[in-house]
Amino acid sequence: MSKKSGLTKRQKLIIEMLAAFNADDPITIQAISEKLKLSSRTVLREMPRINEWFEENDFKLVKKPRIGMYVDEDTETRNYIKELVDMDENKPVYSKADRQMIILLELLTINEPLKYFYFTSLFHISDATLSNDLEEVETWLDHYNLTLYRRPGMGIYWEGKEEDYRQAVTMVLRQKLRGHSLKVLFDEEKKLYYHAYDEKRQMIWADKTTGCSHNFWLRSIGWYLMALIDCCGLIPEESFEHLSTYKRLFKEALAGIMQYQDEKTKLFYQLVDMPELEGNYLETSGSAMIAYAILKGCRLGILQEEKWRRRGEEIFDGLEREKLQKDEDGWHLTGICLVAGLGPKDERDGSVEYYLSEPVVSDEEKGVGVFMMAYGEYLKLEKQDEA
Repeated sequence: MSKKSGLTKRQKLIIEMLAAFNADDPITIQAISEKLKLSSRTVLREMPRINEWFEENDFKLVKKPRIGMYVDEDTETRNYIKELVDMDENKPVYSKADRQMIILLELLTINEPLKYFYFTSLFHISDATLSNDLEEVETWLDHYNLTLYRRPGMGIYWEGKEEDYRQAVTMVLRQKLRGHSLKVLFDEEKKLYYHAYDEKRQMIWADKTTGCSHNFWLRSIGWYLMALIDCCGLIPEESFEHLSTYKRLFKEALAGIMQYQDEKTKLFYQLVDMPELEGNYLETSGSAMIAYAILKGCRLGILQEEKWRRRGEEIFDGLEREKLQKDEDGWHLTGICLVAGLGPKDERDGSVEYYLSEPVVSDEEKGVGVFMMAYGEYLKLEKQDEA
């Protein structure tokens, strides 16, 4: 996750001053206090946070007793430090670990060489800092028998065998899933996942501080639960660490959404955490997704059947009772949100009004399909009972 500087104006002034001095010309606390017209005690009081900032951003601040302090970086990097402390707080400033994770993802998923400028402009870092990051990325790739190349005029790319590439991608995505999605999409207070996240905080629907969209959309959480339980069914038991990660994420997400179940119908609202909101409604496709995930979780033995099976069946029964309707043309599945995407540009802003403005339809495949999948899991459990 990107960091903001979190610096006071005084701390920024001290950092800018430190960045002006190198090993040939260190500066003392006394000299800083005189230049800024502060007491030496005040400057010393600011130093712990300043030291922390240098470590967070992977810059070397050297302190030599009775000699002074200086920034052990090249001129370009020291100039960049001066720019960085004054950077707009809404612009992301990436930690070293975040940068390296993004570099790995970009290199492994974009099938062409990437220029140095691509990364230096993305992260607002110097060539020297990028080179240091790439050295660690190279070591990581080497562990999976992939070779990193940095060719002038061509760019940065990797080479290796397909099976090694697949293993590397699996590992980096697992690391990303384990940490990043929880940090940026999960709301600790409400125990729900936001619909989307924009790392650059540029999209109209993105919060300019967190990057997250503003609301919890039922079907997005339903898709997430389905994906997690389907992965649990595909990962072999011998991949215990991978499987345990997906199980943990599934159970955590499920526990969160179940807090918002409508007590009477056993279904869930389009905007999950706003049941009293005028115009909000019990939505079919997302409710069916939760039923599917619970029933499949019971069948796979990931959820305790005696605790969860009835809860999954109650959701499915609620859909039959509340949303399955018959007329002269036959049976119809009603209450399906047609679509609720975000963006592009100035469209679909993720507001409450937007989510409640999209058409609510009948017999649409995103609702009917998952309703059939949930019923399939319902029948599979009944068949297990007969065995």
